[in-house]
Amino acid sequence: MNKVYVDEKTLSRFSRITSPCNFESTIYKNKDTLYKILLPMYRNKYRETAIELLSELNHPNCVFPKDKVYDKNTEKFIGLTEEYLNQYMTLSYLLKNNTLDFNTRKDIAFKICEIQDDLNKLNISFIDMHPHNVMLNNENTIKLVDLDGSDIFTKKHSDVFEQKRKATISRNLNKICFLLLYGNDFNINSLKINDCRELLNASTQRQKEFLESIFFKRQIDDTREYLNDFNEKDMEVCKLILHR
Repeated sequence: MNKVYVDEKTLSRFSRITSPCNFESTIYKNKDTLYKILLPMYRNKYRETAIELLSELNHPNCVFPKDKVYDKNTEKFIGLTEEYLNQYMTLSYLLKNNTLDFNTRKDIAFKICEIQDDLNKLNISFIDMHPHNVMLNNENTIKLVDLDGSDIFTKKHSDVFEQKRKATISRNLNKICFLLLYGNDFNINSLKINDCRELLNASTQRQKEFLESIFFKRQIDDTREYLNDFNEKDMEVCKLILHR
């Protein structure tokens, strides 16, 4: 894996990019490359090793790290580079602006499930799945970004860790799929418990299982099995309950 050395003078020549969900790094853009300079608390050996392993992987729908970034003065690890996705927008932006019809949103949800399956087969736990980390272009080609914070699962991990990992991935995946079905980007975690209960009471049994996985951290094995239990009319009922 290549090493890139930078200092403050180098970074000052780049464009700085802000993101509402970026709490671990400062991001700079130079032409077609992003420089993610991690905050000091995240510049550890585990993160550096994960970046090295991820850089060796290839997937058409994932943006993996390209280079490791080092401080030119101290020669210590401080971050990574990755491809800048020109002409892509975040899923969060597209949902907020209602630019995707229901069938398109549903297709995207299925595709995200497929990508998540592929990552699982590579022993990658992408636990930071949310609409800001899903990018789409005009053809609705999907790219997952910010994978450098993923866990690389190995046999050294305990069964307890594995269960927690699966539960977290399941919940995050179901949350993003619900947002796609729903058609708006809103804070699921801010829902009142009474609204959640009313929504569950208005749902079929399988819909209820799916929603419980989001609201009450239940785990379901395959999100795709539940997506077809919803249609556009069902999601309008959800909106009536949650937007009174």
